[in-house]
Amino acid sequence: MKLSQFVLKQGINDSLSLGDDFLRDFLRME
Repeated sequence: MKLSQFVLKQGINDSLSLGDDFLRDFLRME
C-alpha cells in the first residue's frame, strides 16, 4: 500500500495549503 501512503502525503500537503477552510468544513460536518 505504498501508493496509498504517497496519496495520503500528497493530500496532507494539499490540506496544508488549503488549511483552515478544510478543517472548518470538517468540523461543521460533525
